[in-house]
Parts: sequence; C-alpha cells; structure tokens
Amino acid sequence: MIAKDGDLPAVRMRNLRGDWVCQVLAMTFADARSLWRLPRFWLLSGLVVSAGLGIYFALAQIHANFSWSSATTGLTNPRFLVHVFGIAPLGVLLWGVVLLAFDQRQEVRCRIAEVIDSRPISNLAFISGRYLALLAAACFVLLLTVATIQAFGSAAATFDWRIGEMIEPVSLFAFVFVDALPALAVWCALTVLLTVALRNRVLVLLIATGLLVGQYWLMHNLPIQLLPAVSLLPNFGTLASDILPELPDAAVFWQRCCVVPLTGALLIGASTVLRRMDGHRSRLAGSMAAVVLAVVGVLGLVVLWVRSTDGDFAG
Repeated sequence: MIAKDGDLPAVRMRNLRGDWVCQVLAMTFADARSLWRLPRFWLLSGLVVSAGLGIYFALAQIHANFSWSSATTGLTNPRFLVHVFGIAPLGVLLWGVVLLAFDQRQEVRCRIAEVIDSRPISNLAFISGRYLALLAAACFVLLLTVATIQAFGSAAATFDWRIGEMIEPVSLFAFVFVDALPALAVWCALTVLLTVALRNRVLVLLIATGLLVGQYWLMHNLPIQLLPAVSLLPNFGTLASDILPELPDAAVFWQRCCVVPLTGALLIGASTVLRRMDGHRSRLAGSMAAVVLAVVGVLGLVVLWVRSTDGDFAG
C-alpha cells in the first residue's frame, strides 16, 4: 500500500513511535540479562526472602506460643499483619535496588542496543529501558518473597503444622499491588535519577539510606491520616480481617495517582541530566516537561495533605 502525501507525517510519527518502543525493549532486555547475571542480584533475592520469612516466622512463633495467654498477643498472627511486617523485606529490597542500579557495563549495553536498533538510541529510551529492567528485577524479588511465604502458609495448613498461616488474600493483594509495586516504581525512578546525576556510589548510597530512614521515621511518628501524603506505603499499619476485609480508601488511590506524574518527572529528569548527547531532543524541553509533571504530582500531594488534615479523606 502506497501512502499519500498527506499521510506521510502520520506514517513517520508511527514509525518513530515504533522505533522508540523497539529501542526501549532492546535496552530493557539487555539490562535485564545483565542484572540476572550479577551475583549481587541473587544475593539480594536471598536477603529479601530471608527477611520476609524471618519476621513471618518470629510473629507466627509468638502467636502460636503465647496467644492463649493474652488477647493482645493474639494480634501477632502474621496472617493479618502483612502491612506491618512487610516493611522489613520491602525495606531491604528498596535499599538493594540502589546497589543493582550500579552496573559498570551501562555504556556497553547502550552500544549493544544501538546495534540492535541500527540507529542511535535516545537518552529517554536508554533511561526508560534501564528503569524497566531495574523495576522488573525488583518486582521479581518481591513476588518471589510473597510466593515463598504463601507456599509455607499453604503447607502449614495442609499438613496441620503448629505455626504458619497464609496471608489474608485481600490485604496481600493491597500490599503487593497498591503499596509495594507503586513504591518500587517511584523508588526505581528516583534511584536511576540519582545514579545518573551523581555518578558516585557512596554519595548515592548515603542519600538513599537517608531517604529510607526518613521514610521509616515518618511512618512511625506521623498521624496515620497523614501517611498517604508523604509515605511510600500509605497502608502501613493497617490490620487485615477475615470477617471484614479492608480495601484501600480514596486517599490511598489519590496518592497513587499523584505518584504517576512524579515517576515520569524523575525519568525525564534523568534523561535530561544524562551526560550523553543523543541529538533527539533539547534538554530545555525535557527539563520543562519534568518540572511540569513534578509540579502536578506535588500539588496533588499538597491537596491530599490539606484535605487529610481537615478530615475530608477520612474513612
């Protein structure tokens, strides 16, 4: 089929979009293969799974041995506490993502992707592919941890072991898909920006550790109604129930909507500060787009803070 003259701009636009998607996919697969071959990736996987199972076993042991003597101790049943003990493996994973982001063969993978696509790869495609590979690796570790805990709980129920239960399904779904995955998405974007902008492993680790410690302090000291405005885990501390499963409220979904433009701002900002000329777009345009998205996200969080303070999002 021969395109008419009037259709040529649309055809070129479709070709450009197709080329960009191919560049991102090529970069993602190249990065993912490299991450899977890193010993520290499998070490991180073991640490995260161990952290999840360790605190799960500790709570299950306390519940099995002492719940008969106190109703308060009965609340330690890990079946209903995924929003509480989940912070341990997720915290280890968030910190480990920073270590995974440092791969000395970044430029090698960039050249591989350029050969695959037969044209220079754009900075945004380079950053997007790197981000998606990092996010996919983090999601794999998270799902592996959840699957391991649920497999043990299922085995405990099947063989009637003294300790261990499966996590309540509604709370587990909310933790994984409403809390953990969005938190990983924005944290991976922030990590990519830090590694690209600073290019210093020690400095990036110090900043990331400070941010995680700050998040931990906020989650344990801020009023619970204000958590969604500033926390990576807006459902932190929520107790699950078999009788009345609790779904995330409007404040949580509002916060997750605000996270989307913030994540985009971080990625575009990383592509703008990347020390590599690609000739595809001006840095000024990228900076303006990042600022606009950041302002949208921050204003949404400010609105959430104000309305949560007034009690408009309560319940």
